[in-house]
Amino acid sequence: ALTGTMAKISFSENDWKKSIVYYADLLDLYIKGGKINEIVYITEILSNICIELGNFKEAEYYLSNAIEKAFPNYGPLTGPNAVTFCANIDPAFLKLQMSRALVLSKSFWFEKGLELLQALEKYKDKLSDVDSTTLLETLAV
Repeated sequence: ALTGTMAKISFSENDWKKSIVYYADLLDLYIKGGKINEIVYITEILSNICIELGNFKEAEYYLSNAIEKAFPNYGPLTGPNAVTFCANIDPAFLKLQMSRALVLSKSFWFEKGLELLQALEKYKDKLSDVDSTTLLETLAV
């Protein structure tokens, strides 16, 4: 609870470096506890802070790390070992993948981001309305 409070305080005071440290610690606790909703929430905060600071590589790291540790039974959506389709895929997994795709597409890894967005297209009915709309708009551009 103290780590969460410190993360919120440092964030509200615009102390981004400390905020990242506290949120990263909090993320590790949630990953160890298997708290999926909290993992998604904290990872989104962390990646958004990193994006605001212009550190896309760090944002992508937090997203990839959370995906890998929170969803060890899912394979990658792109590449040679890509999962072709999973009907019972966790929407939280898709949420993090969508965020990762957007970070990649806004950075130096545009092709990787586009490839991931195209892979996510087959799951658009399992994405939130906002993410589904963002996916379709991004692919249309």
